[in-house]
Amino acid sequence: MNFTDAKLTETNLKELTNFLHAPHFTNARIKPFLVFCILFIALLSFLSNTLIIHVIRVNQHMHTTINYLIMNMACGDLLVTLVSSMNNINRLYNGMAWAKGAFGNMSCKAKYYAIFAAMFCSVFSLVAITFDRFMAVVRPYSHKHFSRWSKYTLPVVWLASLGVPSVLVFRKFSVVQFHEIQDDKSYCVPLKSVNEGALMTICGYGVPHVVMVIMYTMIAYKLWIRRLPGEQLPDTQQRQLVQQTAKRVTLMIIFVLLVFEICWGPMFALNVIPCLIPHFRKIHDPVITAIVAMAMCSNGVFNALIYFSFCGHFRHAIKATMRISSKLSLRRCKKESKINPRTSSHLQMNPPLDKQDAGQGSVAGQ
Repeated sequence: MNFTDAKLTETNLKELTNFLHAPHFTNARIKPFLVFCILFIALLSFLSNTLIIHVIRVNQHMHTTINYLIMNMACGDLLVTLVSSMNNINRLYNGMAWAKGAFGNMSCKAKYYAIFAAMFCSVFSLVAITFDRFMAVVRPYSHKHFSRWSKYTLPVVWLASLGVPSVLVFRKFSVVQFHEIQDDKSYCVPLKSVNEGALMTICGYGVPHVVMVIMYTMIAYKLWIRRLPGEQLPDTQQRQLVQQTAKRVTLMIIFVLLVFEICWGPMFALNVIPCLIPHFRKIHDPVITAIVAMAMCSNGVFNALIYFSFCGHFRHAIKATMRISSKLSLRRCKKESKINPRTSSHLQMNPPLDKQDAGQGSVAGQ
Protein backbone atom coordinates (compact mmCIF):
# COMPACT_ATOMS: atom_id res chain seq x y z
CA MET A 1 0.00 0.00 0.00
CA ASN A 2 1.51 3.33 -1.07
CA PHE A 3 1.43 6.48 1.01
CA THR A 4 -1.70 8.61 0.77
CA ASP A 5 -1.78 12.08 -0.79
CA ALA A 6 -3.79 14.68 1.12
CA LYS A 7 -4.67 18.33 0.46
CA LEU A 8 -5.61 20.52 3.43
CA THR A 9 -6.49 23.84 1.84
CA GLU A 10 -8.22 25.25 4.95
CA THR A 11 -5.39 24.44 7.34
CA ASN A 12 -3.02 27.12 8.45
CA LEU A 13 0.18 26.37 6.57
CA LYS A 14 2.45 27.73 9.29
CA GLU A 15 0.84 25.66 12.04
CA LEU A 16 0.90 22.59 9.84
CA THR A 17 4.59 23.07 9.09
CA ASN A 18 5.44 23.56 12.77
CA PHE A 19 3.53 20.40 13.64
CA LEU A 20 5.10 18.20 10.98
CA HIS A 21 8.70 19.37 11.03
CA ALA A 22 11.29 18.85 13.74
CA PRO A 23 11.16 21.62 16.36
CA HIS A 24 13.75 24.39 16.29
CA PHE A 25 14.66 25.79 19.71
CA THR A 26 16.34 29.13 20.30
CA ASN A 27 18.36 27.49 23.06
CA ALA A 28 20.48 24.63 21.74
CA ARG A 29 20.46 22.88 25.13
CA ILE A 30 16.69 22.32 25.28
CA LYS A 31 16.61 19.39 22.87
CA PRO A 32 19.42 17.38 24.57
CA PHE A 33 17.82 18.14 27.94
CA LEU A 34 14.46 16.77 26.75
CA VAL A 35 16.18 13.66 25.38
CA PHE A 36 17.93 13.15 28.73
CA CYS A 37 14.62 13.51 30.62
CA ILE A 38 12.86 11.04 28.30
CA LEU A 39 15.64 8.47 28.68
CA PHE A 40 15.79 8.97 32.46
CA ILE A 41 12.03 8.45 32.88
CA ALA A 42 12.20 5.45 30.54
CA LEU A 43 14.98 3.92 32.66
CA LEU A 44 12.99 4.44 35.87
CA SER A 45 9.92 2.91 34.25
CA PHE A 46 11.91 -0.07 33.00
CA LEU A 47 13.42 -0.72 36.44
CA SER A 48 10.11 -0.27 38.29
CA ASN A 49 8.04 -2.50 36.00
CA THR A 50 10.77 -5.13 35.79
CA LEU A 51 10.94 -5.19 39.59
CA ILE A 52 7.15 -5.63 39.80
CA ILE A 53 7.24 -8.55 37.34
CA HIS A 54 10.23 -10.19 39.04
CA VAL A 55 8.81 -9.90 42.57
CA ILE A 56 5.49 -11.44 41.57
CA ARG A 57 7.14 -14.18 39.51
CA VAL A 58 9.62 -15.46 42.12
CA ASN A 59 7.33 -15.29 45.18
CA GLN A 60 4.94 -18.22 45.27
CA HIS A 61 2.63 -16.62 47.83
CA MET A 62 2.05 -13.70 45.46
CA HIS A 63 0.67 -15.86 42.63
CA THR A 64 -2.85 -14.50 42.98
CA THR A 65 -5.35 -13.11 40.51
CA ILE A 66 -4.84 -9.48 41.48
CA ASN A 67 -1.05 -9.79 41.36
CA TYR A 68 -1.17 -11.40 37.92
CA LEU A 69 -3.26 -8.45 36.74
CA ILE A 70 -0.75 -6.04 38.30
CA MET A 71 2.00 -7.88 36.43
CA ASN A 72 -0.08 -7.58 33.27
CA MET A 73 -0.24 -3.80 33.73
CA ALA A 74 3.54 -3.75 34.21
CA CYS A 75 4.01 -5.59 30.89
CA GLY A 76 1.82 -3.01 29.17
CA ASP A 77 3.81 -0.19 30.76
CA LEU A 78 7.06 -1.73 29.51
CA LEU A 79 5.66 -1.87 25.98
CA VAL A 80 4.50 1.73 25.98
CA THR A 81 7.78 2.92 27.53
CA LEU A 82 9.78 1.34 24.73
CA VAL A 83 7.56 2.60 21.90
CA SER A 84 6.83 6.06 23.30
CA SER A 85 10.39 6.97 24.29
CA MET A 86 11.79 6.00 20.88
CA ASN A 87 8.95 7.79 19.09
CA ASN A 88 9.38 11.06 20.99
CA ILE A 89 13.15 11.15 20.58
CA ASN A 90 12.67 10.56 16.86
CA ARG A 91 10.07 13.34 16.75
CA LEU A 92 12.44 15.84 18.37
CA TYR A 93 14.98 15.33 15.57
CA ASN A 94 12.85 14.31 12.57
CA GLY A 95 9.41 15.68 13.37
CA MET A 96 6.44 13.66 12.09
CA ALA A 97 8.37 12.54 8.99
CA TRP A 98 8.01 8.84 8.31
CA ALA A 99 9.06 6.22 5.80
CA LYS A 100 7.09 5.88 2.58
CA GLY A 101 5.48 2.82 1.07
CA ALA A 102 4.01 -0.28 2.67
CA PHE A 103 6.63 -0.42 5.43
CA GLY A 104 5.93 3.19 6.39
CA ASN A 105 2.19 2.57 6.58
CA MET A 106 2.52 -0.59 8.67
CA SER A 107 5.10 0.86 11.06
CA CYS A 108 3.01 4.03 11.49
CA LYS A 109 -0.05 1.98 12.41
CA ALA A 110 1.99 -0.35 14.64
CA LYS A 111 3.37 2.59 16.62
CA TYR A 112 -0.03 4.00 17.56
CA TYR A 113 -1.51 0.53 17.90
CA ALA A 114 1.06 -0.45 20.54
CA ILE A 115 0.48 2.75 22.53
CA PHE A 116 -3.32 2.46 22.52
CA ALA A 117 -3.24 -1.29 23.22
CA ALA A 118 -0.98 -0.74 26.24
CA MET A 119 -3.31 1.98 27.55
CA PHE A 120 -6.40 -0.21 27.20
CA CYS A 121 -4.50 -3.09 28.78
CA SER A 122 -4.08 -0.95 31.88
CA VAL A 123 -7.74 0.14 31.78
CA PHE A 124 -9.15 -3.37 31.42
CA SER A 125 -6.68 -4.75 33.98
CA LEU A 126 -7.93 -2.13 36.43
CA VAL A 127 -11.50 -3.22 35.70
CA ALA A 128 -10.57 -6.85 36.38
CA ILE A 129 -8.77 -5.86 39.60
CA THR A 130 -11.85 -3.92 40.66
CA PHE A 131 -14.09 -6.93 39.99
CA ASP A 132 -11.74 -9.19 41.96
CA ARG A 133 -11.78 -6.80 44.93
CA PHE A 134 -15.55 -6.46 44.60
CA MET A 135 -16.03 -10.24 44.82
CA ALA A 136 -13.62 -10.43 47.77
CA VAL A 137 -15.70 -7.88 49.67
CA VAL A 138 -19.18 -9.04 48.67
CA ARG A 139 -18.44 -12.77 49.07
CA PRO A 140 -15.54 -13.03 51.53
CA TYR A 141 -16.10 -16.74 52.29
CA SER A 142 -16.48 -18.10 48.74
CA HIS A 143 -13.88 -15.83 47.11
CA LYS A 144 -10.48 -17.35 46.41
CA HIS A 145 -7.21 -15.60 45.69
CA PHE A 146 -6.88 -17.62 42.47
CA SER A 147 -10.24 -18.64 41.04
CA ARG A 148 -11.17 -20.52 37.87
CA TRP A 149 -11.92 -17.41 35.87
CA SER A 150 -8.40 -16.08 36.51
CA LYS A 151 -6.78 -18.17 33.76
CA TYR A 152 -9.17 -16.63 31.22
CA THR A 153 -8.81 -13.07 32.48
CA LEU A 154 -5.42 -12.19 31.00
CA PRO A 155 -6.21 -13.45 27.45
CA VAL A 156 -9.56 -11.64 27.53
CA VAL A 157 -7.88 -8.42 28.70
CA TRP A 158 -5.33 -8.55 25.88
CA LEU A 159 -7.91 -9.49 23.25
CA ALA A 160 -10.06 -6.53 24.28
CA SER A 161 -7.01 -4.25 24.41
CA LEU A 162 -5.99 -5.25 20.89
CA GLY A 163 -9.52 -5.19 19.51
CA VAL A 164 -10.84 -1.82 20.72
CA PRO A 165 -8.27 0.45 18.98
CA SER A 166 -7.91 -1.70 15.87
CA VAL A 167 -10.68 -0.01 13.84
CA LEU A 168 -9.42 3.52 14.48
CA VAL A 169 -5.72 2.77 14.05
CA PHE A 170 -5.87 0.64 10.90
CA ARG A 171 -8.42 2.86 9.15
CA LYS A 172 -7.53 6.40 10.23
CA PHE A 173 -3.79 6.42 10.99
CA SER A 174 -1.77 6.59 7.83
CA VAL A 175 1.31 7.97 6.13
CA VAL A 176 0.30 11.18 4.33
CA GLN A 177 2.03 13.58 1.95
CA PHE A 178 1.05 17.27 2.05
CA HIS A 179 1.43 19.07 -1.28
CA GLU A 180 1.19 22.49 0.39
CA ILE A 181 4.53 22.04 2.14
CA GLN A 182 6.37 20.88 -1.00
CA ASP A 183 9.13 18.99 0.76
CA ASP A 184 8.56 15.55 -0.84
CA LYS A 185 8.26 13.90 2.58
CA SER A 186 5.58 11.66 4.04
CA TYR A 187 4.24 12.01 7.58
CA CYS A 188 2.62 9.61 10.05
CA VAL A 189 -0.51 11.47 11.21
CA PRO A 190 -4.10 10.64 12.31
CA LEU A 191 -6.97 11.46 9.98
CA LYS A 192 -10.34 12.84 11.09
CA SER A 193 -12.65 10.08 12.30
CA VAL A 194 -15.63 10.95 14.49
CA ASN A 195 -17.29 7.52 14.49
CA GLU A 196 -14.21 5.39 15.16
CA GLY A 197 -12.87 7.84 17.74
CA ALA A 198 -16.20 7.97 19.58
CA LEU A 199 -16.47 4.18 19.59
CA MET A 200 -12.97 3.78 21.03
CA THR A 201 -13.60 6.49 23.63
CA ILE A 202 -16.85 4.93 24.82
CA CYS A 203 -15.75 1.28 24.83
CA GLY A 204 -12.17 1.74 25.99
CA TYR A 205 -12.40 4.74 28.31
CA GLY A 206 -15.92 5.83 29.25
CA VAL A 207 -17.67 2.54 30.07
CA PRO A 208 -14.74 1.02 32.05
CA HIS A 209 -14.46 4.15 34.18
CA VAL A 210 -18.18 4.16 34.95
CA VAL A 211 -18.01 0.47 35.92
CA MET A 212 -14.99 1.05 38.16
CA VAL A 213 -16.55 4.02 39.92
CA ILE A 214 -19.74 2.05 40.63
CA MET A 215 -17.90 -1.01 41.94
CA TYR A 216 -15.45 1.02 44.01
CA THR A 217 -18.35 2.91 45.60
CA MET A 218 -19.98 -0.39 46.53
CA ILE A 219 -16.66 -1.72 47.85
CA ALA A 220 -16.18 1.29 50.10
CA TYR A 221 -19.77 1.02 51.35
CA LYS A 222 -19.46 -2.71 52.08
CA LEU A 223 -16.17 -2.26 53.90
CA TRP A 224 -17.63 0.56 55.94
CA ILE A 225 -20.68 -1.31 57.22
CA ARG A 226 -19.32 -4.88 57.33
CA ARG A 227 -18.51 -6.60 60.61
CA LEU A 228 -15.36 -8.71 60.74
CA PRO A 229 -16.22 -12.43 60.57
CA GLY A 230 -14.86 -14.95 63.07
CA GLU A 231 -13.63 -12.52 65.72
CA GLN A 232 -15.44 -11.51 68.89
CA LEU A 233 -14.31 -7.97 69.44
CA PRO A 234 -15.99 -5.12 71.24
CA ASP A 235 -18.22 -3.09 69.00
CA THR A 236 -16.09 0.04 69.19
CA GLN A 237 -12.84 -1.82 68.44
CA GLN A 238 -14.47 -3.74 65.61
CA ARG A 239 -15.88 -0.59 64.07
CA GLN A 240 -12.51 1.16 64.28
CA LEU A 241 -10.80 -1.78 62.56
CA VAL A 242 -13.40 -1.80 59.79
CA GLN A 243 -13.02 1.94 59.31
CA GLN A 244 -9.23 1.67 59.09
CA THR A 245 -9.50 -1.09 56.48
CA ALA A 246 -12.04 0.89 54.48
CA LYS A 247 -9.87 4.00 54.53
CA ARG A 248 -6.72 2.12 53.50
CA VAL A 249 -8.40 0.32 50.60
CA THR A 250 -10.22 3.46 49.49
CA LEU A 251 -6.99 5.48 49.54
CA MET A 252 -5.18 2.88 47.46
CA ILE A 253 -8.05 2.84 44.97
CA ILE A 254 -8.07 6.63 44.74
CA PHE A 255 -4.31 6.80 44.22
CA VAL A 256 -4.25 4.10 41.53
CA LEU A 257 -7.07 5.71 39.56
CA LEU A 258 -5.73 9.23 40.08
CA VAL A 259 -2.25 8.27 38.90
CA PHE A 260 -3.69 6.55 35.84
CA GLU A 261 -5.79 9.60 34.94
CA ILE A 262 -2.86 11.97 35.40
CA CYS A 263 -0.43 9.82 33.40
CA TRP A 264 -2.69 8.65 30.57
CA GLY A 265 -5.40 11.32 30.35
CA PRO A 266 -3.28 13.93 28.52
CA MET A 267 -2.06 11.35 25.98
CA PHE A 268 -5.62 10.20 25.32
CA ALA A 269 -6.81 13.78 24.87
CA LEU A 270 -3.85 14.67 22.67
CA ASN A 271 -4.36 11.80 20.22
CA VAL A 272 -8.07 10.91 20.31
CA ILE A 273 -9.82 14.28 20.65
CA PRO A 274 -8.44 15.52 17.28
CA CYS A 275 -10.11 12.48 15.68
CA LEU A 276 -13.43 13.31 17.36
CA ILE A 277 -13.64 17.06 16.75
CA PRO A 278 -13.25 18.03 13.07
CA HIS A 279 -11.92 21.57 13.69
CA PHE A 280 -9.89 20.82 16.82
CA ARG A 281 -6.39 22.31 16.73
CA LYS A 282 -3.83 19.71 17.64
CA ILE A 283 -1.13 20.83 20.08
CA HIS A 284 2.12 21.42 18.20
CA ASP A 285 4.44 22.34 21.08
CA PRO A 286 7.16 19.64 21.24
CA VAL A 287 7.85 20.41 24.91
CA ILE A 288 4.23 19.67 25.81
CA THR A 289 4.21 16.45 23.79
CA ALA A 290 7.47 15.36 25.45
CA ILE A 291 6.01 16.05 28.91
CA VAL A 292 2.89 14.07 27.98
CA ALA A 293 5.06 11.14 26.87
CA MET A 294 7.13 11.24 30.06
CA ALA A 295 3.97 11.31 32.18
CA MET A 296 2.65 8.29 30.29
CA CYS A 297 5.89 6.34 30.86
CA SER A 298 5.99 7.23 34.57
CA ASN A 299 2.72 5.41 35.30
CA GLY A 300 4.58 2.21 36.20
CA VAL A 301 6.93 4.09 38.52
CA PHE A 302 4.05 5.56 40.50
CA ASN A 303 2.25 2.21 40.55
CA ALA A 304 5.30 0.56 42.11
CA LEU A 305 5.42 3.28 44.79
CA ILE A 306 1.70 2.81 45.52
CA TYR A 307 2.02 -0.97 45.86
CA PHE A 308 5.09 -0.53 48.07
CA SER A 309 3.24 1.93 50.32
CA PHE A 310 -0.10 0.13 50.71
CA CYS A 311 0.66 -3.59 50.25
CA GLY A 312 2.65 -5.26 53.03
CA HIS A 313 3.38 -8.45 51.05
CA PHE A 314 4.68 -6.43 48.14
CA ARG A 315 6.83 -4.29 50.41
CA HIS A 316 8.39 -7.32 52.14
CA ALA A 317 8.98 -9.05 48.80
CA ILE A 318 10.78 -6.01 47.36
CA LYS A 319 12.97 -5.73 50.47
CA ALA A 320 13.80 -9.44 50.28
CA THR A 321 14.69 -9.07 46.60
CA MET A 322 16.99 -6.15 47.40
CA ARG A 323 18.71 -8.13 50.15
CA ILE A 324 19.21 -11.14 47.88
CA SER A 325 20.65 -8.97 45.11
CA SER A 326 23.08 -7.31 47.55
CA LYS A 327 24.20 -10.72 48.86
CA LEU A 328 24.72 -11.99 45.33
CA SER A 329 26.84 -8.97 44.48
CA LEU A 330 28.99 -9.54 47.60
CA ARG A 331 29.47 -13.20 46.70
CA ARG A 332 30.45 -12.22 43.18
CA CYS A 333 33.06 -9.81 44.53
CA LYS A 334 34.48 -12.51 46.82
CA LYS A 335 34.70 -15.00 43.96
CA GLU A 336 36.52 -12.45 41.81
CA SER A 337 39.01 -11.80 44.61
CA LYS A 338 39.66 -15.56 44.95
CA ILE A 339 40.09 -15.97 41.22
CA ASN A 340 42.64 -13.08 41.14
CA PRO A 341 45.04 -13.81 44.04
CA ARG A 342 47.72 -11.56 42.52
CA THR A 343 46.18 -8.53 44.11
CA SER A 344 46.33 -9.91 47.66
CA SER A 345 49.86 -11.39 47.24
CA HIS A 346 51.09 -8.13 45.77
CA LEU A 347 49.75 -6.25 48.77
CA GLN A 348 51.45 -8.70 51.18
CA MET A 349 54.86 -8.51 49.44
CA ASN A 350 54.68 -4.76 48.84
CA PRO A 351 53.04 -2.98 51.75
CA PRO A 352 51.79 0.57 51.31
CA LEU A 353 54.39 3.29 50.84
CA ASP A 354 53.49 5.13 54.01
CA LYS A 355 54.33 2.04 56.11
CA GLN A 356 57.65 1.56 54.28
CA ASP A 357 58.58 5.20 54.78
CA ALA A 358 57.73 4.97 58.46
CA GLY A 359 59.99 1.91 58.86
CA GLN A 360 62.89 3.61 57.05
CA GLY A 361 62.49 6.68 59.20
CA SER A 362 62.74 4.67 62.42
CA VAL A 363 65.94 2.90 61.23
CA ALA A 364 67.54 6.20 60.28
CA GLY A 365 66.69 7.60 63.65
CA GLN A 366 68.48 4.76 65.36
